[in-house]
Amino acid sequence: MNNIVLIKEEFNKNFTKYAWISNNFIDNSHLLKAIDIFQKENDISKVDEYLSSQYSRVSIEKFISNIKVFEKMKTLENLPEIGTLFYKYYVDRLPLIQVSKKEYLKKNYICCIPILLSIIDGIVNDIDKATGFFSEQIDLVIADSIVGNEQGLKIVKEEMYKGRSNTNKERITIPYRNGILHGRDLNYGNKIVASKCWSVLFALLEWARDNNSTKFDMEEKSEITQNDLDNEVSKNPKEVIESILSYLINGNKYHKLIYYDKTPSKLDTNKKRMGAIKKYFENDFQNIKISNFNILNEFEMKENIVSFEIEIKYTNHEDTFLKNLNFLFEYLDIDNQFVELNQNGSWKTDFACTFPSLPFNAKKLG
Repeated sequence: MNNIVLIKEEFNKNFTKYAWISNNFIDNSHLLKAIDIFQKENDISKVDEYLSSQYSRVSIEKFISNIKVFEKMKTLENLPEIGTLFYKYYVDRLPLIQVSKKEYLKKNYICCIPILLSIIDGIVNDIDKATGFFSEQIDLVIADSIVGNEQGLKIVKEEMYKGRSNTNKERITIPYRNGILHGRDLNYGNKIVASKCWSVLFALLEWARDNNSTKFDMEEKSEITQNDLDNEVSKNPKEVIESILSYLINGNKYHKLIYYDKTPSKLDTNKKRMGAIKKYFENDFQNIKISNFNILNEFEMKENIVSFEIEIKYTNHEDTFLKNLNFLFEYLDIDNQFVELNQNGSWKTDFACTFPSLPFNAKKLG
């Protein structure tokens, strides 16, 4: 296992700057062979030629089979964000992936490359809930991840996202997203560019798993410490409410809410806390999607008690609503006892009291 990790890390160290990335659908012997070619020949064109030959019907169908396992799971829509829900984003795009495979195997690279680039961008946008793969803001780095480390997808994205301001008729071997989709790189239709797109798409499946694993680790921690709260929760109550509502909009970040809920004591494990949070935001309100919010008023009741009046915009099925809610925040220590602001504590609210009224007496828009 150590050898496998070392091979992948060495491969990425050498080739992510050329938009190749290790993945679980290309055998490690081929990665090792590419490293050997590069060391002996010192010629990336030889590596490009060798690696592109490994992106064949076999490797692509192996990737698709991995996704199709989830295709007929009717419960996939209702699975928690933590777990296997990220497969849904691949299942949603299976028809596009199949078209890409068909065109790739027909050597119609001009057609399959833009489709693959759109699939890559869209999947990351669905997982991140904020930005796609080709964004300056996206953070692709994940702790303890081969494809998600500093030498992994981050470098590949930087290469693929480079500006291409001039029209170029010369053949390219990097899938420059901006140059291809904005019509600047005209001679992009070759197997090397297409294979690198498959390389990224394959690696993103591993990245998605690693991205979810960090949430499992957080969920299973025995208890929240004061250090956790100090790192996660701002001392400014307005920033706290903004963080909470941002996490609610970005639904794959529900796990962050455990730091703000005052009801469970430190004796509860984070897993139990997550269960309580999910009860409100994934079970009771599974059809409600918060899309925006506006802080209307802030009332300081005491030094360590602050109330906010919040206007929340959300959709329920296909209808859009506005609802005003009051959030009461208390400055509490790790045992949920009131403390002064200059002592160890954090701002907490009670989600169980705040959100059950959300669907009632809301103003329907349109």
